[in-house]
Amino acid sequence: MVEFGDGSSLITRLDTGNVTITPARSGSSPSDAQQAAQDGSVTTTNGPERELRTVTPRGYSLHGNNKADSFHYKSDSGMAKLDRCDNGRCTVKASVKVQLKQTLHGGSSHRWTLGLLTDHWSGDPYSFSYDYYCGVSVPNETDWTCDTNDATANGHHSDDPVRGSTGTYAHDLNRDFGAHEADRTKFPMVAYHISWPGYPPVVHVKYRGWDIRRYSGVWKLAPATGTGN
Repeated sequence: MVEFGDGSSLITRLDTGNVTITPARSGSSPSDAQQAAQDGSVTTTNGPERELRTVTPRGYSLHGNNKADSFHYKSDSGMAKLDRCDNGRCTVKASVKVQLKQTLHGGSSHRWTLGLLTDHWSGDPYSFSYDYYCGVSVPNETDWTCDTNDATANGHHSDDPVRGSTGTYAHDLNRDFGAHEADRTKFPMVAYHISWPGYPPVVHVKYRGWDIRRYSGVWKLAPATGTGN
């Protein structure tokens, strides 16, 4: 189950090998979690997920509107949970707190630092891997990744830093989003892959960061942002 700050949740259940994802509540307007279920920004599979492409990958969504200022954004914190269900009765086997932070450096910098947080909350040890992408917003066309037309931008990056841990992983991922295409909007994307050794499901939480634009030579968070695709 992935729980969000608005109280909504997604349930990941391990029940005789069948994995389901279910919004915990409904309403007249989609919650962050329900929207995530609809557009694929939170999914569960029985194996690893990897994406390699030059157009931006799909299913990455904004989780929360927590823009602090022109240089700092953080997602809502979430809780990835593994429920073990038997004869209709479910118990939480494990849970991991997850969050993404985005920081711009200001001045002439064209880099951002993405704070990746996973924190063992309860139950069995967890493993964590991630995929990073950088996107360029292209009006009336399919968005492309930052390194597609700009060799100065860092491209796709992945790592699996946590294996069978009951601790906290807090890492600052510093990447270059490119010195060129300065008239366009750019945004980061990070997919978290949470799993538990001995259990097949993998929970994928796809974070889209806040849009950035260059104002008077300085990259800043835009006043408003896209929410994902």
